[in-house]
Amino acid sequence: MLDRFAIRLPFLFLCATFFLASSACRVPNGDPRSEAVNASDEGPVNEPAANMADEATNAATPPPQPILWPIVIDDPDQWLHVEDVRDGADGAWATGSFDPKRNKLSIHMRDVREFAVDTSRVRINWDRIVILGLDGINSELRRRDFAVYHFQRNDHGQWVVLEP
Repeated sequence: MLDRFAIRLPFLFLCATFFLASSACRVPNGDPRSEAVNASDEGPVNEPAANMADEATNAATPPPQPILWPIVIDDPDQWLHVEDVRDGADGAWATGSFDPKRNKLSIHMRDVREFAVDTSRVRINWDRIVILGLDGINSELRRRDFAVYHFQRNDHGQWVVLEP
């Protein structure tokens, strides 16, 4: 028992030293006001005029634009695509399934504003009624002249099919 403890003691000491060293590191965020708040024993900090000029130029620059990735449709089983998400959403997603016995597309989403369904990649029987379930609300999907249906949430929270 004592031998196991003697072997683990240097490892525990090394881990504790690493933890203390990494917690002492600080990532600068470039905001002089946060340094003034963190410096409790230094007293009030006066910002120089150069920092105020930098803040004025930073306020005039637009925020960075999100990176838009092209949708590459090469998987024949991929028939559901998220096209736009709610502003400020973290982790927006959409999942879908198709039940051929019921002829029903079921789609569940979170923080999605626009999505597309490629009906040519699903074995839909258009001779029967096609049920479209969006977040548990069922409706009928009617056949159109196009295979990819683009849906967009309107101001009232309803899904609208966009015409190409």
